[in-house]
Amino acid sequence: MTRRFFITEAVYEKILGTLRNEYDILLGKSFTVDPISKRRLENLGEEDRYYITFIYKTGFKNGVDHSKKKYGKLCSDRTREVDTLCSHNSADACGDCSFAGSAEVIYMKEKILKNTVLSCCIIFAVLILVHGFEAIVLRMDETVLGENCINKLFGILVLFIVLRIIKWKWKDIGFNGAGFLKNIGIGFILAIISFCISYTAEIIILKSQGHETGLGVFTAGFSLTGEAEVHTGIGFILMCVFFNIVNVVMEEGTFRGLFNKLTETNHSMRFSLIFQALLFGIWHIVTPLHNLIDGDIDILNFVVLSVGYIILAGLMGIKWGLLYRMTGSLYAGMADHFFNNCIATNLLHVVTENTTDEMMIVRVIIAQLLSFAAVMTVWMVKRKKQK
Repeated sequence: MTRRFFITEAVYEKILGTLRNEYDILLGKSFTVDPISKRRLENLGEEDRYYITFIYKTGFKNGVDHSKKKYGKLCSDRTREVDTLCSHNSADACGDCSFAGSAEVIYMKEKILKNTVLSCCIIFAVLILVHGFEAIVLRMDETVLGENCINKLFGILVLFIVLRIIKWKWKDIGFNGAGFLKNIGIGFILAIISFCISYTAEIIILKSQGHETGLGVFTAGFSLTGEAEVHTGIGFILMCVFFNIVNVVMEEGTFRGLFNKLTETNHSMRFSLIFQALLFGIWHIVTPLHNLIDGDIDILNFVVLSVGYIILAGLMGIKWGLLYRMTGSLYAGMADHFFNNCIATNLLHVVTENTTDEMMIVRVIIAQLLSFAAVMTVWMVKRKKQK
């Protein structure tokens, strides 16, 4: 039976190079040229003259010692097949030799990609433990920084490590440059329209209750009890903007990017969308838990607020997940997310004669429900046109 092997053009050129080297040795030359490094090598015929590794589409490769070894992964895209061969026995044939030499790393990669839901739950558990520890124990939001930023930076680090292990690029989870400004604009327009309506509704309600209302620009964190500390000054505003950018990169990259794309490799689109939204809702339970431990709310209010957070944040997660699917990147959702957190929650406040942001939660709920309805409507219209 005849065996057929398929090789790439790059490998074919390496074969020809090796044959030329052998011909040089037969002519009595005292050196040959390595076809890969292009360096002159001493070679009188007694040294190993095999400078290439044959890669078969069967999933095996021949090493320089003529042994047949199982190849780590074959590339399904011929345009990405390796031009320069990796030195790692476990590396793949797609030209990416980085982070591929460790058997433990390859084992972790296989486990993550095989058990995507469990993998996401483990990653999420690690992240929310750090989030809770910072919010409840370290209380970085009560320092001069005014923000729980450690868990966000840690989350970006975890995201980087996981992407390296599974050999995905940042663009694979939505951080691609195509249409960057356009998608940012879509997110900001959606947020501005929604919050203009919700701010107007909030002011009308307060005025109907006899309050004198106005808008104030200063930094203050979100609080369920209305006791957020207020800071003024350009330095605090710039820190607020910076930490909110870090926040949306981490949360959108993790929930809409990694968790969504990872589970979609072996589950349906609907399951992936709801799964990441559920985790995103649970992620926000840390806030009422913080208030419960401080004694600001009782257990009944904690349960009610926790359920409310899961529902509201879950709807936001679905909305931003749909924006990702419609635009092809995370940037529209990131812009809307940033406006909600930074502008509508931390910077632009409704002030009365006695309090600040007395109805902030109402403002956020109105804006998020409006924007969710708008995105869902556009999504359904597009789905109908595709059928």
